[in-house]
Formats: sequence, structure tokens, C-alpha cells
Amino acid sequence: MITFEKKKRVQEGNFHVYFRGNNRTIVFYDDIERVEFLKKLYFASIRYETFIWAFVLMTNHVHIQLVTKRLTDFMKGFLQSYVRWYNIKNQTNDKLFKTPFNSTSKKSEKWIIDSLLYILQNPIRAGICQHPSEYKWSSYHFHFNRFSSLRKYIIVDTSFLDKKIINITNLNIAIRERMLAIPEIKENQSGTWENIPDHKLAENIKIYLQGKSIYMLTIDEVESLLRFLKKETNASYRQIASLTHQNYNYVIKICKEKQRNEPVKST
Repeated sequence: MITFEKKKRVQEGNFHVYFRGNNRTIVFYDDIERVEFLKKLYFASIRYETFIWAFVLMTNHVHIQLVTKRLTDFMKGFLQSYVRWYNIKNQTNDKLFKTPFNSTSKKSEKWIIDSLLYILQNPIRAGICQHPSEYKWSSYHFHFNRFSSLRKYIIVDTSFLDKKIINITNLNIAIRERMLAIPEIKENQSGTWENIPDHKLAENIKIYLQGKSIYMLTIDEVESLLRFLKKETNASYRQIASLTHQNYNYVIKICKEKQRNEPVKST
């Protein structure tokens, strides 16, 4: 029998770390939980000599850019501390986050910059806001010494990106240009992004299901739901995959199959 040694996670360097709620469930229900999350993140960064370069707290997942020499120790200590607090607060003992966490080592300046911009654009991509300045729970407001009420909970080292971007205007331009590179999201003539918020998409799913559990759908019913959501809401494939718990590539395949099979309308 051939056995394969499990690939060891890189521990030292610049990383984009991301993780989501177990079974894609909501992680943060109120601002108290978000604040405590940032506090725990900061305390762990001190203990494990880790530097936070960027973060964004979404409804059911989190992105963090960091520099460390002890990635697993840092993440384990940080997440265990937060989950213990969370379970006491909510009187639960369930598994909060999907494990293991995901991490990508960023070794070039280009990759690091792209990763930082990706993190900052997340709220726009999710349809929560039209501009990163409108979203409180990210590190956008830490750049160029801007005011942020979150500074009393966590320190974010923005010096790398600030030196490359120079000013807030250029940062906004860089975030916008990265958004334009996403084929599923378009900017309309008024300068706003044409995408549906996740919570609105969830409402459409609930209406479509009419009380039926999404986990009880047949294959044909799942495919019909995917096509309905794409046609009626024009949500991104990422959104549809996330909220219906389907594979991203599978969602693309089903939606595009429907588009190809539809009869061409005469003009």
C-alpha cells in the first residue's frame, strides 16, 4: 500500500488566512461578538509575535492578512480563546468554525498587494455596501491614519500598502480596479455595483423553497433553484454556491447549461 505524508503547513511568512462558520452558518450575530473577536485577535498577535496587516469580518466568514513565524500556534490559540468566550456568551458548545483554517502564503509584493485589496473589497463583492468606507468591520479605515473606532481594540500595520498606494484616493482606485477584474460584477453608469446582497438572495431562496428544507431537495430541484437564482437575481456564482451549499464549479456548469439550451429569441 502506498501512503502519502500529509503536507505540512508553512509556518513562517506573509499569509492570507481565511475561515468560515461550520456548515457555512453565521458567525457574528452582534457587534459585541465582533469586538471581542478583534480583541482576541490582537491579544494573540502580541503573544505569538504576529502582525495583522488587514482583516474583514463578514457574516459567516473572516479574512485576515498577517505576518508570523508561528502560524498554526497563533491561529489555534486565537480561535480557541474566541470560541470558549463565544460558547459561554451564547450558552452553546457547538463547533463554531470549519476546521482546519485555510492559509495561502504570499511571497511576492504583487501577490501581497492583490491579497490586501481582495480583503478590503469583500463587503462590496458581497453586496453589503457600494464603497469600502461604508463598512465598519474591516481594516480599510486604518489606512493613512483615518479615524476608526476599532483602533481601541486592535492594531493593524498598514505601512506596507500605504507606502505602495501613497494616499486614500489611490487606494480607492486600486480597490475599484480589482473589482472590475471580477467578471460576475459590473459597475453601472451611476458608479454603483450591480450585485445583490447576500441577505436579499437568502430571502429569494426562502420564498422559492416555500418552507421546504434546502437539504431535502432532489438533484433536479437543486438545479432548478440554481437556474432560478441566476436568472431572477443575477447573483454571482460565488453567492449562489455559498448560500445553496453547492460546489462553485457545479453552479457555473448548471447555470451555463441552461443559458446554452434556451431558445434564441427573434428580434
